Parts: sequence; C-alpha cells; structure tokens
Amino acid sequence: MVYAPDVVDQTPDGLDPNRPVWIYCGTGYRASIAASTLEARGYEPVVLADAGVTELLQTLSNKG
Repeated sequence: MVYAPDVVDQTPDGLDPNRPVWIYCGTGYRASIAASTLEARGYEPVVLADAGVTELLQTLSNKG
C-alpha cells in the first residue's frame, strides 16, 4: 500500500511493477493522480482506494 503523495515526484523504492499496488490518501483526489502516474510508468494492477482514508474511518466509526 502506498500513500499517494509519495508517488507523484518519484516512484518509491521497493515497488514491483509486476505486483498489485494499492494507492490511498485522505479523500481520494491525490490517490487518483498517483494511480494514473503509476499506470503511466507501467505498474499493473494499480488499485485505487478512491473513497479515501477519511471516508473509511467515518464508516468504521459509524459501525461502532
């Protein structure tokens, strides 16, 4: 799993372009940019946690 802002300027060390990469950020906006960036660099598959961590935490707290 990769935090989205870590991807835009350079690909983090240790990412294997032949293994799935999960991308996340707070709301999903930066994650979508990072996912597109990785796909353009040949990484597949890139899985986008598009709801973002904020929504995930809200969902989890509502289940209670």
